[in-house]
Amino acid sequence: PIRSRNLLLAGPFIESGLVAPVLLSGRVSMLSLGEDAAKGLGLEVERSRFLCLLTVLLLAGGAVALTGPVAFVGLLVPHVVRFFTGADYRAVIPCSMAAGAFFMLTADIISRTINAPAETPIGLIFSLIGVPFFIWIARKEDKGFD
Repeated sequence: PIRSRNLLLAGPFIESGLVAPVLLSGRVSMLSLGEDAAKGLGLEVERSRFLCLLTVLLLAGGAVALTGPVAFVGLLVPHVVRFFTGADYRAVIPCSMAAGAFFMLTADIISRTINAPAETPIGLIFSLIGVPFFIWIARKEDKGFD
């Protein structure tokens, strides 16, 4: 269970980590074009990479501090969202936030009802969804499709 003390400590990091991806989404889109193209467009590549890494660390650290290691959310959701929105990270990042919350809420509801009154671990529910999807993604990328 999330304790209010943990939320008070992790809250500011999570809040700053939720604003930063929206502000950095244009830079991420330029970085996805390749380093040379991003430099040609005037982007400070190393600084942008550092800011993106710092944002990921803030979000991952805050999420793990509050909920524990539910790894598939951060790995699965952006792939699903990218399938629907395309490769522009100005759309992928905010849509991933909303879709991640939706997937976790759905997994939480399933975990609470599948074996009521006992509660099935939410990580187990999400893994049942995520593992087959990642096997499919890995096989697809291994064959050279994109």
